[in-house]
Amino acid sequence: MKNEIPKRSINGDTNLYIKQFIQNGNKELLGKIYEQYKHRLFFHCLRIIRNQEEAKDMTSDAFIKAFENIHTFNLKKPFYPWLCKIATNVCIDHIRRKKTVVSQPFNEEKDPVKTETVTSDMEQKETINKIKKTISKLKNPQKRCFCLFYIHQKSYKEISEITGFSYNQVRSHIQNGRRKFKLAMKH
Repeated sequence: MKNEIPKRSINGDTNLYIKQFIQNGNKELLGKIYEQYKHRLFFHCLRIIRNQEEAKDMTSDAFIKAFENIHTFNLKKPFYPWLCKIATNVCIDHIRRKKTVVSQPFNEEKDPVKTETVTSDMEQKETINKIKKTISKLKNPQKRCFCLFYIHQKSYKEISEITGFSYNQVRSHIQNGRRKFKLAMKH
């Protein structure tokens, strides 16, 4: 019993790591602190944010903020409550930013994606032209059945009544038209 080495508390190790980091700047010590608290802090953030991916981000942000301000930590106090306070504030700020982004009205003049919209409009027009061109290449019975089914959203029975084709012919024309359409759109 006398020869037994006393065990350090987790907090004692953490405070020692912080003290050594402040003295010599060895970032490996911060890595040890991160490894020691990352799971615990993640679950703390998850309870606030309620989204795993965002909680991971908030955990990272909290560690970054804590490590940037590590020199302000009082070594006489436990580390984890200080870290939790930082994480809580990071999460609250994140929630506030999300609410602000959602509640801001859209201003078209200040639209950061306006150029992307123009590009996507051009791409959409190109796609529409390609679809029209592809449909025009189908045989007339296929084209007629294909358009009635996909564009006008008619049922096989309705198409049969409109065109005079049997139910099986309508089905065949639509299936063959779809197969040819898919092949033509790939090229």
